[in-house]
Amino acid sequence: MKADAVIKIKAHAQCPGGKVVDNHAFSKLGLKFKGGVEATPPAIEQRIGVKTRYAADHGVLAGAYSFEKLLESQDFDPGRIKVVIVATNGGDAIDDPGPFSRHISKLINQHCPDAMVFDLYAGCPGFNVSAEILFAMSLSGRLNKGDMSVIVGYENLLRSDIFKNSGTAMLIFGDDALSTLLETYSNIKPEGQISTAFARPANPDDNPDDKPEDKSEDKSDSDYLTAISRTIIDLCDGSMPDGIIVDNQLGDIAIRLPAVGARLQAKAADLLYPEEAKAGVFKKFNKAIEFFDQNLKSFAFDIMSPSDSGGPGDNSGSNSGSKSESPLEAVAKSYIESGKCSRIVTVFLDRDKSSEVTLYTGKGFRAIKPESGIIDSRSVTHGCFGEYIEFFQDNNDIGATMNGKGVFLYAARSAEVNIKKLLSRNSLNITDIDLLIEHQANFALIRKTIELLVAGTGENSENFISRRMPVNIHYRGNCSVPVMQRLHHDLMAGTLLKDDIQGITVNGNTEELKNAKTILFDSVGAGMSRSSFLYKE
Repeated sequence: MKADAVIKIKAHAQCPGGKVVDNHAFSKLGLKFKGGVEATPPAIEQRIGVKTRYAADHGVLAGAYSFEKLLESQDFDPGRIKVVIVATNGGDAIDDPGPFSRHISKLINQHCPDAMVFDLYAGCPGFNVSAEILFAMSLSGRLNKGDMSVIVGYENLLRSDIFKNSGTAMLIFGDDALSTLLETYSNIKPEGQISTAFARPANPDDNPDDKPEDKSEDKSDSDYLTAISRTIIDLCDGSMPDGIIVDNQLGDIAIRLPAVGARLQAKAADLLYPEEAKAGVFKKFNKAIEFFDQNLKSFAFDIMSPSDSGGPGDNSGSNSGSKSESPLEAVAKSYIESGKCSRIVTVFLDRDKSSEVTLYTGKGFRAIKPESGIIDSRSVTHGCFGEYIEFFQDNNDIGATMNGKGVFLYAARSAEVNIKKLLSRNSLNITDIDLLIEHQANFALIRKTIELLVAGTGENSENFISRRMPVNIHYRGNCSVPVMQRLHHDLMAGTLLKDDIQGITVNGNTEELKNAKTILFDSVGAGMSRSSFLYKE
């Protein structure tokens, strides 16, 4: 089946301002790169390609500001907005329990009171995962012709100084906030059936006196995440579902990145394949990524619905969309009814660590291939690498850790499999892409990723970067979730800065890129996860 267009990006609005932070701000911290190289301003620029980055102004709710600007800048009835996804990781303040969508609740109640609203925690790929969700909701008929949706993407990792004790990782990040408006162009009524199975895992924290002693072989059951993972495996008859989606109500930054969903996926892998886990397969990068790609093809992320939504299947509260569906149920069923997945597991994880697990199984649903707008997407998680980027809370200290080598390896290697699979099922290869909007983690990583993607095609990787990619890492750093939005916004606005980075000219042909027909959005980050979607003008 085909459709002309299902959902398209209509506009972006930004939160302007912020303080420009150049590399001299870090020159007296005594930081050193691998090999003992001092992190001087020239060395920072040479190693990661960053000259400056922006720190959000203190006291500014940047995500809410960008959402307000979007409403002001567009000539349309905001009552048409049916879904608002707030995609972030650190939010406005690292000690804020969330949901961060509550900061725009006044605007939503005033302008689009029927909108379903929720947070999304999926690492840096948050915008792409949000776009995939809205694509699935349009394919499933939850969003219909003329309906609008908004992705609010923002991050304040530099302002919060969360990477202050993470060595040179702190040099990479910048802050940003944009809101993106999308419109659905179709009325689709999918045909098929969904069956559900439900279970409530035991919460070991409810009966601390009953926890196994150290000598017990089963003491892992004292971990509530392990108990949930066992329940997932039982519901799925000893296998991994296509996706794990968690409504994470814990309100704890230390359990938000990596997402609980990614942690559950990793624990489920250990339980499903105990011999491989015992042999350390999931701790060895090459073996782990190959094993996951062959045997555990699934994605995982968290949402956080408003506290008044009443639980996993009850939307009696405001700003939670359909009265019969919670955000968690709506997202899960959309993946099934869109034909993208056949089995999705959801977990409603309450603040007391009690949980409800539901398996949705679809039969008979068929995927639709649009001709324009978002035409396809693919997301994948390798939870075994979750420790590569982690938030933590130790007494009153909130911070983050990063395994730079691990992140670099994952970001480069996962691109080959994920992007090539997405392209091949659409009869495309990387040289068919007119415009690649790629995550801006650091420029050396961008170069390595493109080298792997174009290998064997006859395309020169440096020419590909110069001719087909907008770049902003040199003056904005890695802004996490909003990177995709910022690159697209600045490209269309004509505000990208031409420069030479590590000997490669960037942003020299932006006028040509504005007219690109086949576009790939690709992002990678904590989880570890990668999410990509294809877009055609």
